[in-house]
Amino acid sequence: DHLDDEWDQLSTIDVSQQTSDYLILGCEFAAEHWWVTGGGGPNGENRIYKFDLNGNLVATLSQPAVSPFGWFDMACDGINLYGSDDHNLTGINLQTGQVAVTIPSPLYPTRAIAYDPVSDHFWVADYTSDLYELNRQGDILQQVANEGPNELAITGFAWNPVDPNGYKLFIFSQNGAGTLTKVSRMHPVSHDIQMVINLPASNGDKAGGCTITGGWNSTLLVFAGILQNANPGDRLGIYEMTFNTMWISVTPSQAVIPGGNSGEVSIHFNTTDLRSDFTYRVNLTVHSNVLDSSIVLPVALTVEVSAADDEAASVIPAEYALYQNYPNPFNPLTTIRYDLKAAGHTKVIVYNVMGQEVATLVNELQPAGVYKLHFDGSTLGSGVYFYRIESGNFVRTSKMILMK
Repeated sequence: DHLDDEWDQLSTIDVSQQTSDYLILGCEFAAEHWWVTGGGGPNGENRIYKFDLNGNLVATLSQPAVSPFGWFDMACDGINLYGSDDHNLTGINLQTGQVAVTIPSPLYPTRAIAYDPVSDHFWVADYTSDLYELNRQGDILQQVANEGPNELAITGFAWNPVDPNGYKLFIFSQNGAGTLTKVSRMHPVSHDIQMVINLPASNGDKAGGCTITGGWNSTLLVFAGILQNANPGDRLGIYEMTFNTMWISVTPSQAVIPGGNSGEVSIHFNTTDLRSDFTYRVNLTVHSNVLDSSIVLPVALTVEVSAADDEAASVIPAEYALYQNYPNPFNPLTTIRYDLKAAGHTKVIVYNVMGQEVATLVNELQPAGVYKLHFDGSTLGSGVYFYRIESGNFVRTSKMILMK
């Protein structure tokens, strides 16, 4: 009754036993912690609870919400944590807990929220409402109907950037057989919605907010959802989806190589969301259609953070800057450094002399700070290339030379 082979329940955080709220509603994983919203009811205070990786409560924040239940679901853009109990998405800074941004929403409240880091857009819904894609100005970019016999009672959204078929918007709803904990997924372009699974849960469980992350268990991609139930109490259920491969990519994934020749592939690592002092392992399989044989190549990545990296990451630059790559000329590796004095959606793209894009190094929201990228030109030919940064109103381009 589901599309995937995994979905084993890995862990449960008994939120109700560690809090005193009337109802637990939303969840998110950010900055190596679980964040959970609690509604205080008519006479209580709405709170946000911060749990460590093992499910231990480590901090409590006040919600910027005044309704009896507060935030229903949450999303994170890497800097701010977003929720809603009115006509806005409200973002609070993860470090300070202070309100940093508000985004108008067509819904009241905006019950389900997901963030797409590539487009820098949000997807929102409220129970049986339509599904909306919004930009940061609150403009409606898409509206997807939610009606008819397959109408979903949506309580949570989660974004899965590595869904192999492009169904990146995951939907948690109070539908399903046995328990009201149905997981579906939607393709954000075709709007096709597929049933994924009725979560294995206790009788009486109902869906709340949800999230998808590879940060909790570094080797797994997991789905986490609030399971609302008066008895045994509200919990955060964590379920295995698949092995976490968000940190590694191979280019090209397939190629035609004439007999007697050889080919090269580039392995790219993205350590942005990886924990330090942990070794990540995969096997790369190279298969030949002609010989009908395969070669298995083990790959291991150990993430280490030096004291110098920690110190640089904590510096907030006074100005924007894009520095000359080093070394230059290079073959085939070089380093690109840049400074951001304010948070913003940042792109770093490499172009050839014809103005054609040959590599996208960064396309995401980044906080203010000092950054260093490693560019691998092994798949490119010798010549002049340009690397360009765009962040907020800051735009700069610089030239580099690949010499093989």
